Amino acid sequence: GKTTPQGDVRVDPAAAIGGKAQALHALVEAGVHVPAWHVIAASACAAVLAQRDCIHALDRARDQVAQGQFAAASATMQTALHAAAIPDDVMELARAAWTSLGQGIVAVRSSAIGEDGADHSFAGQFDSVLGVHTFDALLDALRTCWASAFSERVIQYRMRHELDALDVQMAVIIQQQVDATSAGVLFTGD
Repeated sequence: GKTTPQGDVRVDPAAAIGGKAQALHALVEAGVHVPAWHVIAASACAAVLAQRDCIHALDRARDQVAQGQFAAASATMQTALHAAAIPDDVMELARAAWTSLGQGIVAVRSSAIGEDGADHSFAGQFDSVLGVHTFDALLDALRTCWASAFSERVIQYRMRHELDALDVQMAVIIQQQVDATSAGVLFTGD
């Protein structure tokens, strides 16, 4: 895992930090003011998934997917990730990010690798957790974001697009949450 502060992306964005974090980095590089943020690279999620209990869960979930039991596969993976220990080095990265952001209220946002491509878009399918105000809640939010990579709808979507149903790499953004007076979403068409 690696924490990467705003404007200081020293890793290949596409391979390590996902679409949302790559977009935030591009905004910072263009001089747009965005709330301070750090990203925990996808390697942190991979380290959690490499733990024995998660490896067993992945094996079981692969069998469930092969049998068309997508809800069961999702439950298997999400249960494993919510119960998983966070490795010490990932914990240190999360604590450093939390501390550098002033230990205030943050948003914890999923940033999947390959989230949007020419043939598919996972827009709105991965979780974000808003209003995180303690370090323990931050750790829970990390697990929630990682677990969202294995929701039933993500598994089914990946199957429909002939992608490996359980091969998801998830980076996570930790970002100062703004107390906005108004907010919106902009959609564009190509």
